[in-house]
Amino acid sequence: AHDVLKNGLRYFPEHPRLTQLYCLSLIKSGFLLSARNLLTSMVKRGHLDEETLGILGRVYKEMWLIEGNGAADHPHLAKSRELYLGAFKRSRGTWSGINAASLSMIMGDRKQAEALARTVIRLSAERWKQSARREYWTLATAAEANLLLGRQETAVKYYAFAKAHCTNSYSSLASSRRQLALLARYLPVDAAV
Repeated sequence: AHDVLKNGLRYFPEHPRLTQLYCLSLIKSGFLLSARNLLTSMVKRGHLDEETLGILGRVYKEMWLIEGNGAADHPHLAKSRELYLGAFKRSRGTWSGINAASLSMIMGDRKQAEALARTVIRLSAERWKQSARREYWTLATAAEANLLLGRQETAVKYYAFAKAHCTNSYSSLASSRRQLALLARYLPVDAAV
């Protein structure tokens, strides 16, 4: 994917979606600084959409995980939350919202985390009503939001329902498990979850 996207950018330099996907491939390959530089350049050029801000938020989250040793007051964590929060305020997208909520909880801002989680649950329910939006991530996002609100049993139900809708996307399951492992370092997560 990295090589194909890099080649595509030679033909279509600065194409927003190609650049976003290329940056995701860079993140997955461990080239965080390259992804950060490309995404920061996009933001400076006015690309303030959920994807660009959210992917840049992910870069800073990964940098925090590597450099910050889980410190809740690390500047990369604060920058990541700021980017996810900005993306959510602009788009009302559930994936940027749940990331902003989870990072707020990790940073000890329970009030903001819970307010965001409640909003994300409402938005996820609205998305689910649209038949085209009945997907794994809508359910997994609602599960994580319930977990942030301390609703462990409800989170279990949503995660089970999400898994049933996963259609063998092991990458999605692995991503959810990784996020749960991270959250378990900062708040109670029942074994059933």
